[in-house]
Amino acid sequence: MVKELPYFAGKEIPQKYLGEYFFNREKELKELKWKLERTPPLNFALYGQRRVGKTSLIEKLKQELEKKNLPIFIKCEELLPLDELTFLENLTLRLLEEYSKLSPLLGVKKTMQDLVITTKIGLEMADLAFWLRFGEKKITLKEALDKSFDLINKISLKSKKKVIIFLDEFQELFAFGDKFLWALRAKIASSQASFVVSSSWHRFKEELTHEKRPFFNFFETYEIKAVPKEEARDFLLRRARKFNLCFDEAVLDKILEVSECKPFYLQLLALKCYILSLPRKKVTLRIFEAALKETIASIPAHLVTGFERLRGRNKEVFLVLCLFDFKKPAEIASKIGLDAKNVIVILARLIKEHDLVKKERNNYFTADKFLKEYVKLQYIDNSGN
Repeated sequence: MVKELPYFAGKEIPQKYLGEYFFNREKELKELKWKLERTPPLNFALYGQRRVGKTSLIEKLKQELEKKNLPIFIKCEELLPLDELTFLENLTLRLLEEYSKLSPLLGVKKTMQDLVITTKIGLEMADLAFWLRFGEKKITLKEALDKSFDLINKISLKSKKKVIIFLDEFQELFAFGDKFLWALRAKIASSQASFVVSSSWHRFKEELTHEKRPFFNFFETYEIKAVPKEEARDFLLRRARKFNLCFDEAVLDKILEVSECKPFYLQLLALKCYILSLPRKKVTLRIFEAALKETIASIPAHLVTGFERLRGRNKEVFLVLCLFDFKKPAEIASKIGLDAKNVIVILARLIKEHDLVKKERNNYFTADKFLKEYVKLQYIDNSGN
């Protein structure tokens, strides 16, 4: 029999394990569920930093909504959106899979053509002709968009439930250009379904709130933040009690501080502490420091790649920010012999283009503490300085 672990630190929590590893998030779940079940349909945009548990929250919300509604979760990056028609073709296939589940006589088939040819659930001959033309790209973009949203409305009518469509990593569609995005906005606005789009892209909110962009003021934006400190502490202790795991009080505080209460880092660090504490299951400061080093060494690849892409002054400014804990541009400027105004320009670039820095009031910080520690490990420990 496979033994359960006290903490989980995968890319996202598998749906069947949400009950064990999902943080409470009661406030977010209650508010979003209440609004999504209202009439007329409401459309939301969820955004937040990577590793704050956004996808797991969406999965939990989907579970909550399934009792009275028909939520459909779609990852845009999995639809292979090489171009608009390819995206719509794959979206249609995904919707047809959901449509097929509404009939007990119909199983999901391997291809779109097989599915439509054998269906008995009310698709018309005009639909069949359309699907066959779809694969040969003998249709216009407008026809494809019309039919995709027509299918959404058919799902709503067939299920007799409110359809709520989640489009994760929605920023993938921005590459198609504004003409497509304006058409998509019009279709979502007239749809019988509610739409929840989400993204961890650092410029996502800016895209949705800029007055010249297609989705300006269209979605109600909702930020997914790190877990409140007390909720994170309660979660750590609740799981620890189940496994007879004991944390020194100082260690518990350090885990909360270093992880910034981001679910992924919190659970990854706590899990490494647990493994290193075996068989005694008592996490001391020494064990925590060893676990922290292991965690730093296994930070997400995109962070390391983002840092390694930096060149010249960009890299120099970021290194000083990491190594010396400076918060003011003037402090950084004095360290590298650069004008403070130029440092401010570079910091703005590190925020907007690289997502490696954040600004709070007039202070600057690294956007990810674990990347900061990774840089320190590389440049201090190895050099001896």
